[in-house]
Order: sequence, then structure tokens, then C-alpha cells
Amino acid sequence: MALRNNFNKTKRKSEIYSGKIFYSWLLSFLIIFSIPALLSLLLQMNTNKLLKKELYNLEREAVLQMKYICDGEMKTIHQYVGQIAENDNVQIFLDNTIHDKTEQKVNIKKVFDYLRSQKAQESAIQDIYLFSKSNGYMISTKHGGNAQDTVIFQYEKAFGIDKDTFWNMLNKTTSSTLMFQDDTGNNTLYYYRVVVTDDLRNPAGCILVSYQLGEKIFNTDEERIGGILVDNSMFWDVWNSKLHSENVRNILIEALPFTQVLIDGNDYLIVKEKSEIENWTYVYGVRPASFFYHIEQSQKAYLLFLFGSFILCIVAANYLAVRNYNPILSLVESIQQQRFDENVKKDRTFAWLENSYKDMARERYLLENQLEKEKNVIVNNILSRIIKGYYKREIDVEKALEQYQISFIYENYRIVVWSVDDYSKLFFQDNPELEADTLELLHFLIENVGGECLRKVITSVYSVECDNLVVFILNYPGTENEEKMQEALIYQNNQVKKILKDKFGLRLTWFDSKQYNRILNLKVAYMECLTKMENWNNPDVNDILENNKTLEEQNRFLAFLYEENYDNAAKQFIYLVEKYSEKNKEGWKVKLYIYYLLEKMSEILQENIKFSQLFEKEEMKHLLNIPDEDKLKESVINLIDSLSSYGEQEKQGYISRSIQILHFIDTNIYNPDLSIGMIAEEFGITESYVSKLIKKSHDIQILTYINKKRVENVKYLIENTDLNINEIASRSGFYSYRTMIRTFRQQEGITPSDYRRKTGQRKKN
Repeated sequence: MALRNNFNKTKRKSEIYSGKIFYSWLLSFLIIFSIPALLSLLLQMNTNKLLKKELYNLEREAVLQMKYICDGEMKTIHQYVGQIAENDNVQIFLDNTIHDKTEQKVNIKKVFDYLRSQKAQESAIQDIYLFSKSNGYMISTKHGGNAQDTVIFQYEKAFGIDKDTFWNMLNKTTSSTLMFQDDTGNNTLYYYRVVVTDDLRNPAGCILVSYQLGEKIFNTDEERIGGILVDNSMFWDVWNSKLHSENVRNILIEALPFTQVLIDGNDYLIVKEKSEIENWTYVYGVRPASFFYHIEQSQKAYLLFLFGSFILCIVAANYLAVRNYNPILSLVESIQQQRFDENVKKDRTFAWLENSYKDMARERYLLENQLEKEKNVIVNNILSRIIKGYYKREIDVEKALEQYQISFIYENYRIVVWSVDDYSKLFFQDNPELEADTLELLHFLIENVGGECLRKVITSVYSVECDNLVVFILNYPGTENEEKMQEALIYQNNQVKKILKDKFGLRLTWFDSKQYNRILNLKVAYMECLTKMENWNNPDVNDILENNKTLEEQNRFLAFLYEENYDNAAKQFIYLVEKYSEKNKEGWKVKLYIYYLLEKMSEILQENIKFSQLFEKEEMKHLLNIPDEDKLKESVINLIDSLSSYGEQEKQGYISRSIQILHFIDTNIYNPDLSIGMIAEEFGITESYVSKLIKKSHDIQILTYINKKRVENVKYLIENTDLNINEIASRSGFYSYRTMIRTFRQQEGITPSDYRRKTGQRKKN
């Protein structure tokens, strides 16, 4: 009996001891393994929220970009429609005041041509319809027009509805945006505006403009959705140019500004932004299903792993308790007996999470840099086109600069061109695959070092890569001490040359142009630098120029021209060419020398207003196409002999012509198309001759005079009317209110809004 009691006590002690081992091992497992695992699970669950927040920021930027582009295009469309409604020929057409059929046809032709010109100025406008209610006549830039009792306009083909339904709908609508579907099933958005004359209750007609917003900006993508909720009555897909179903429209109307919705069986994260121009809302969304699907699957797998590990832990704890062994306690004892090895590798259990975050940050950084790089490429292309003379009118240049927010705030321009002397010294000659990288590195060095030095003299400096050259555009206000600024520019350019040679071993040469007061003259400045570069690289011409005696003889020839002693100038020219021909028998070298003398001759004569137009006429250009050096020499001599008679003819007419030009400007100052090109075309002269003529006669730059007159009109309208900024800009000859604000600030030092506030305070006082 006593033996049995002792056995039972021993068994209970063993069970108690083995239970302690089980629970201690299980507790150790939970502390060492489960707590970090649960923390990492919590971190992974928060990843979803972080990614959603980041996705929201990206969508927000996208919808704001859509709003900026589309609202800007609608502002332009509103402005064009307002100009159409105020056009005199359009008013005559709508009022039907002409009863003579011949005059009616002439008026219709003028209206048709005017509508086509308006449509050509804005790429977003697809077609313009002008309806006259009084005579039942319609004009369209694509479909032509229909007269009474003639061909009937096909309303079903154009708008998908008959004539009565069309007019009934227009009479009842209160919306400025309409949607029609033609007989081919194509949907089109239209901007609708009623045109009134004297009686507001009896509109004379209407203007209907079909447009396509953002067609050059957005591209179709099945993973995205982007469009416009128009008046909460329809949803227009900007990217796919289609109208979504009523069900999709209702879903988007009820959706919160940032929420997940189901559209056509796909989940979209939706962002909405209210337009400031029209009564509509911009919508942008992406499909995050595939992205978040992998995260959700990994979370489920992780939970399953934790559950399986916990079950395994219980089984292992029970097994070890039977064996009376606790591995955690054994591990703690062994740690107390020895030191850690300093070279033990770090635990990388969650390295995948760290790498995921690094990849996300890297991809976003690359995306931002890619967008910035693409913008820089576009800006470089625009400035390169201006330099090469791609744009023919100043208004085209202004539109291109305004679209990409490039501003030249001053009226004076210079160009500095940098060229590499010897490309054979560069390392890409041994490996052609490195050529592009080497040129990019070269241009990077020149742009940064050159820009830093030149900005010490002129703050507004733009660098452009053009024809494998680096071109700096210097934009600065007028200065009284032009010679001092020129010396400072020469010093800074030489500093750039020295730094690049000493630090990087680059042998470079720079060439600069004269001062010009129009942005279109950047082409002339660029050609001037290229001409200097050609003369610099030609050793034969340089050899002649380095000869002091020859230089004196050339100066004598130029002095004769300056003094208008054309007989002696012709003799000196013959002497110089014959002397050069004795040393150089090759005909092409003689032609090159004659071209050099002709260039010097043009520089002298263009300073005289009498001859400034001569060197821009077509008769002058034919000299460059004469193949024989003797005939070229004879033609130049004839040109010199004709200077005396030509100068007398020009002298008599240029003063009275300048007065006619100023009168033409005053008469057309309200026309936004008024430009130097328009004036030159009106008087049959060149643009540079117009500028020189006004400068010489009235001591003012022609663009300064135009802007001064327009600003005076802006000030008058601000002081005497309650018109808004857009209307004042259109009535003062500006294409946009931004251009008006920039010009007004340059001349008055304040914005038009500040000027209005000041004049309002003076009136109150």
C-alpha cells in the first residue's frame, strides 16, 4: 500500500514537471516567433492602405491634368465662339438684312471663309455650324450650307435626328453642352450658344461647335477610365470618344470623390474633380484589381502559414515535454556561455518587403524623371524650331511658348553658339556605340557650366541643343551701356572655355551674334553665328585676314562704301579679288572670298535705311546661285554701281511710308492678328525693313509701339467699363488674357486687376 502511494506521488510529480516543460516551451515560442510574425503581418496589412493612398495621389494628379487641359481648351472655344458672334459679317447673315441675292452670296462666302479660319486656329474644334433663324439658312465648315428652296441640309446624317426634332430640342435646352449621334453611330460633343441681336427674347440664331477634348494628350488604355460627367445627364469617355451607358453614368454620379466602383464587371478606383468652366465633372479611374490581388493572396498565405506553425508548435511542444527537453532554455544557456560571432549574417526574413518598397520608390522616381525629361525634350524642340525659322508668324511662336509655359519677358535677344573643335579627340571614336552618350555628356557640361557663368551677366538664359551644337538664347532688357555688357559676355564665355579645357580637356570655340529685338530674328542671329563659324574653320580666309596689308585694303573698300563713294569702292573690290586670285587659282576659293566681301558689304549698307531692304530682296539672293566666279565678280560690281541710283529712290519714300504704317497700326490695333508680318504683307516690304523703318523714323521699336497702343486701350476699358479680363483682352487685340497680363505688367509694373483696384479707389476718394 505504501509502495503504491509512493508510485502515485512520483507519477503526479512527473506529470506536473512535464506540463511545466510544455507550457514553458509554448510560451517561449509565442514570445520569440509569434510576436514578430504578428507585427510583420500588421505591417503587411497596412501596405494595402499605403498603396491606396499613393494611388489616390497619382489619380488626383491625373484628373487635375485632365481638368487643366480640357478647361484650357474650353476657354479657347468660348473665346472663338464669342469672336464669331461679334463678327460684323456674321451679324449681317443672322439678321438677314441683305435682300439682293448677289450680295447675299458674297456675305455667305465671307462668313464661310471666316468660320474656316476660326476652325483652323484650334485643333480641338472639329466643325462649326452657324444657323440663322430669320432666313432658315445653315453654314458648316465641313458640310457647306443650304439656301432657301435649294438643297436641304441633311440633319439626320449630321446629328442623327430630323430637322423639327433638332430645333425643338435647341429651343428647350438650357445646357451649353449637347450630344448627338450621326447615322454611322459616332457620338460627338457640341458646345451650344444662342446669338442675340436687339431682342433677347427673339434669338437671331445659334452657333454649334463640335469639339474633341484632349485628343493629343490621352491614349486608350483598358486598365483606365477617364471622361466627363456632362450636366449629370451623360458620361463622355475622353480617351475612347464614346458615350457610356446610363447605368455607368448613374454609378459615377452617386460615387464619392474617391471610392471603388464596379463598371462593366471591372473594379475601378474613381477620382472626381469639378470643372471651373462648364457644368460638368471630370472623372478618372484605374483598375487596381490585378495589383491588389497579389497582395491579398500573399496575406492569406501568410495567415495560413501562421496557423500551420501554431499547430506544429503544439505538437512539437507535447513531443518535447514527453522527452523532458526544452530547446529554448538550452539555447539561452548556450548563449550565456559563449559570445556572439560578429560575422553572423543578419536575419533577412522580410527582405522581400524592403525590396518591394525600394522598387516602388525607384519606379516612381524614374517616372517623375521621365516626365521631366520628356518636357525638356519638347521645350528644346520648340526653341530649336524657333532658332531654325520653323515659325513664320509671331502669333505662332507665342502660342507654342504659352502652351509649355516658356516665357521671354524682355524684348532684346542674343545668341551664343558653342562648338567642339575636334571630335576625333573624344573617346567615342574607338567605340561608335558610345557616341550618343558622349555627346549627351558634352552638351550637359557646356549647358551647365556655360549657363552658370552667363547668368552672372544676364539672368534669363535658355540652353538649346541644335544641330549637334549647344546654343544659348540670352533674353535681356535694353541697357544704356551695351559695350560694357558685351565685354562682360566675352569675359564669361572665355571663362567657360578655360574651365572646360582645364577641368575636362575639352577644346571648344564660341561665337555670338548681334542684338535683335524680335524673337523671329533668332534665325538671323543663328545664321550669323554659323557664318562666323564657317569663316573660323576656313584656313584660307583666315590666312588672308591675318595679313595686315590685306586687312587695310579691305577696310579701305568698306570705307568707300560707308562714304557712298561707289566708283572707288568698285575699283577697290576688283583689286582685292584679282590679288586674291593670283595666290589662289581654285575657283571655289575665289567664290568663298567674294562671299566674304559681300557679307562685309551687306553689314555696312544695312546700317543705312536706304539700302536695308535691298539685301533682303530676291534679286540679292540670286548671287548665291551663280556657278562661275567671274560672273559672280561682275554681278557684284554691277550691284555696287547701282547703289547710287537705288539710294535716291528709296530715300524719297521711306519717311512718308513710316507714317502710313503707324496709321495702319492705329486702325487695326484691335485685330489680334496684327503683326509685323501682316504689316509687311500689306505694304509689300519685308518684316526686318518694317522694323528698321519705324526705328529710324520715330526712334521706337514697332512691337513696343503696338503693345503700348494696346495697353492704352486696356487702361481705357478698365477705367470706363465693367468688362471682365477676357472681354478686355479680346477687345484690345490680345489672343488670350495671359498675354495681355504679361504685356500690361511689363509696361505698367502691375497687373490689370491691381490697376482696376487702384482706379476704383481713386474714384471713391
